[in-house]
Amino acid sequence: MSLDRNAFGALVRERRKLRGWSQESLAETALGNRDRKGDISEIETGKARSRPETIRSLCNALQIGPGDLPGLRDFFSFRSQDDLKILDDLRRDNGTLSAALENRKRAGRDQLVALAVQFGWRSLAIPTETDLRTFLDAKAEEYRAYRAQIDRIDTRTAGLGNLKAAAKEAAERLDFDEVEHLLSRVDQVETEIAAETKELRAANALLQGRVEDAYRHFSAAADSFAGIDLVEPGRRQASYFVSLYDHGLRYGGAGLALAINMGEAAAACFLTADRPVAWASTMQNLAVALQTRGTRTEGAAGTDLLAQAVAAFVEALTVFTRVEYPIDWAMTKQNLAVVLQTQGTRTKGAEGTALLVQAIDAFRDTLEVRSRADLPMQWAATMQNLAVALQTRGTRTEGAAGTGLLAQAVAAYEQALTVTTRADHP
Repeated sequence: MSLDRNAFGALVRERRKLRGWSQESLAETALGNRDRKGDISEIETGKARSRPETIRSLCNALQIGPGDLPGLRDFFSFRSQDDLKILDDLRRDNGTLSAALENRKRAGRDQLVALAVQFGWRSLAIPTETDLRTFLDAKAEEYRAYRAQIDRIDTRTAGLGNLKAAAKEAAERLDFDEVEHLLSRVDQVETEIAAETKELRAANALLQGRVEDAYRHFSAAADSFAGIDLVEPGRRQASYFVSLYDHGLRYGGAGLALAINMGEAAAACFLTADRPVAWASTMQNLAVALQTRGTRTEGAAGTDLLAQAVAAFVEALTVFTRVEYPIDWAMTKQNLAVVLQTQGTRTKGAEGTALLVQAIDAFRDTLEVRSRADLPMQWAATMQNLAVALQTRGTRTEGAAGTGLLAQAVAAYEQALTVTTRADHP
C-alpha cells in the first residue's frame, strides 16, 4: 500500500504542533539542518514525495508508528516478515500471547520484536535487545493493570443485575420511592460501567501507543459523570492526567501535551465546584507537566511552557500557603524554584540573572520549612538544588561577586554531604 502524502503531511503537522515545535526545530531534530524548513513545509502540505530515509527520520522524531497511517508499515525496516508465524509459535509454546509476554526472559530477539510490535513499538531505528526488553518490561506492567480493570467490570455487572431485580420487585409493591432510589443507583452503576469501558478502551490504546485515541476515550469517560456529580468529572480527569503524563514521560510522543489538556480541564472543574485544595493540587501537577514539556522543547515554545509552569505554581501557592499547608507550600515552592532555575539557565543576560536570583530566594524560602532537623533528606535535596543555582549564577558573574557566589555553592554542596553521606547514601 502506498503512503498518502497529504495524510502523512497532515499527521506530521499535527504531531509537530503538539510538541510546540516550529518547522525549523523539526528540520533540525529530524533532518539535522534548520535550513531544511522548506522541506518540512512541502511535506506538511503534501507537495513533496519524500525519500524513505526522510520519512523514517520524521517518524522517529515525532513518535509516529506503523499503525498511525496506512502505508507506513512498509517503512518500519526492523519488522520481520515472519511476525505472524513467530506469534503463532509463541502462542503454541506458551498457551497464550499474554503468557509469552510474562515468559519474555526466555524469548529471542525476533520474538521480542514480534511482541513489541503488538504493543505499538514506534522507533524506526533498529532496536537493540536491551531496548526491546526495557520496552516490554514496561508494557507487561501496564498490561497486568489493564487485565485487572477488565476483571472489575465483571463484578459491577453482576451487582447491576441485582439492583434491577430489586427495582422490579419494588415496582410490583407500588413502592415508587424505593423504585426511584434503586433506579438512581442503577443509573450511577451503569454510568460507572460505561465509563470503565471507556477507560479500558483508553488503556488498550495506550498499550499500543495510540495516545490521541486514549485521550478521546478518557475525555468521554469523565464527561459522562457531568449529570451525576459536579466534582466527579474533575476527579476522573485528574486521574487520567496521571496516566497520560506517565505515558508521555516514559515513551515520549503526545502524552505530555494531552496530559496538560486533561489537567487544565480538571482544574477548571474543581474551580467551578469550589474545591480549592483539589484545584491547587491539580495546578501543581499541571505545572510539573508544563515544566517537563518545557524542558524537552527548544526555543520560544519551550520558554513559553516554562513561563506557564511558573504561573501555575504561583497560582497553587495562593491556596497552599505557608501558614495553612506548610508541607505543600514547601514542595510547591521547591518546584517553582527549579523551574525558575531552568528558565534562568536558558536565558541570557540580566533577565537570566534575575531569574536565577528568584530561584535562589525560593530555595532559601523552602529551607525554612524543610529544615535539617525535621526533614533531613528533603533539606539535603534542597541544599543541593540551591548549590546548583548559586553555581550557575556564579559562573555568570565576574570578579569578587562571582567568586563569592561560587564559594556559597561549595558551602551548600558540603552541607548537603553531611546528610547524604557516602556510607548511608552511596
